[in-house]
Amino acid sequence: VEEQKYVTKLMSSGYPNELCQGAQILAGIADNIRNGRAVAVAATPATTAPNRAAAETARATAALQSGYSNAGLSSRSRDGDMPGVTNFQREMEQQKREKLRRPLPARMPLCVSLSTGEFEKMALQYRQQSGMVDPSMSGEGNAKKPGWKSFLKGMLGTGGTASMTFVDDEWDGSVADAFARAQIGRTGKDNRQTVKGRFGPQNPAEKASVQRIIAMGLHEDDKRDSLTRPIRFQRVLIGSVGGQAGKVGIKKGDVVTHINGEEFVGDAAALHALLVEAYEQQGRDGVIMIVVNAEDCTAEALRLRARVH
Repeated sequence: VEEQKYVTKLMSSGYPNELCQGAQILAGIADNIRNGRAVAVAATPATTAPNRAAAETARATAALQSGYSNAGLSSRSRDGDMPGVTNFQREMEQQKREKLRRPLPARMPLCVSLSTGEFEKMALQYRQQSGMVDPSMSGEGNAKKPGWKSFLKGMLGTGGTASMTFVDDEWDGSVADAFARAQIGRTGKDNRQTVKGRFGPQNPAEKASVQRIIAMGLHEDDKRDSLTRPIRFQRVLIGSVGGQAGKVGIKKGDVVTHINGEEFVGDAAALHALLVEAYEQQGRDGVIMIVVNAEDCTAEALRLRARVH
């Protein structure tokens, strides 16, 4: 319970770096649960079976990751237990109502640890583009050796694409941005990825709740504005995702905010080079920690949302 309170405090602090810290703690809890090391099991009464305790801890962790700091593990209706209605069903209904009353940001913070082998394709493509792969692999005369394209195709696999691509974007400084996701498409002769627009909640009730949350921030005094906080207007989005990164929850449109616990400041090319360098230095067996969506607008949106009663 104390750990949940601490994480909730971090997640609703209004500061990106504390949001990053909360995401890292949640990732550690989730890892413990996956490996059967959930500390909450030891604090569970003896009347609760260990597997049920682990399941309840998992649900509590998932609830925290979704922003529900007051999610109950065994909620009851005010009218008592209704025949045929399980606790899980009640919780789902409660969460639906909570989502309309206190909507979550569209991009919630997430911390993942990825093998540097995930970036092998990026490194090979970088070598190709920078000329580090010798294109003169075909011999003279009729007997030709396999060309460099065939070599790369074999190294990269059938698809030949990296597990993640990145897109440069610009934040407009608004809290409203936290409740919208970027629509990313391709344009131009070079078929490059770009942000084509943004889309937010469609439900009228959810829209109204978002407006109320934003209005709370507009009516506050200037005390928070006097605090020294780094404001990042330029940012990098996930343009596409696959492989291990996609399996652990990174989504298209997520904002890359921290690498190995440090705030990332740079453009898409700089992030690409950073991940390639990690692979070049550590090989396939290294680990790199990436945090997405621990940004100013999401931090402020969660802070204001926590004040809605």
